Amino acid sequence: MAGGDFGPRATKELLRQYGVIAKKQFGQNFLIDARVLEGIVDAVNADDRTVALEVGPGLGALTIQLANRARQVIAIEKDETLR
Repeated sequence: MAGGDFGPRATKELLRQYGVIAKKQFGQNFLIDARVLEGIVDAVNADDRTVALEVGPGLGALTIQLANRARQVIAIEKDETLR
């Protein structure tokens, strides 16, 4: 997504564009609040030595934030519609 915009409108549009619907069986929730994303990355305390493992990266909002700080991000997605 251009510029990493994962606000509500952009997220809904991206999901619609690719025909993705949140699946309850995977407990999917898509992160859209930049403050929450930043708070998570701050809590992880990622730096250029960090290798982060993200399970269920979804649309990649958190992945992008982690990649901006960590040395490496390994993201594993079970939902085939999001691969």
